Amino acid sequence: MADMKTGKMELKEEISRDQCVTLLRQCLTALEQHQEATVQVKGINCVIPQDAGERGHFEVEFEEDDGEFEFELTMKWE
Repeated sequence: MADMKTGKMELKEEISRDQCVTLLRQCLTALEQHQEATVQVKGINCVIPQDAGERGHFEVEFEEDDGEFEFELTMKWE
């Protein structure tokens, strides 16, 4: 969802394991080679700039709630 008045956008999409592997490889390769990466979420191209790794920070999160588990990797930059 995009809100042009506030400059906020959030896109979420469930993907298959194979799609996840491809997406992670693409992002990792771009980070390692200091290159831009373009990923598609819900049909929208989202660009990760080549210097996002240097400008940003990374988080890892693992949660368990009543037998349901969540593993999340986050990269944030301005």
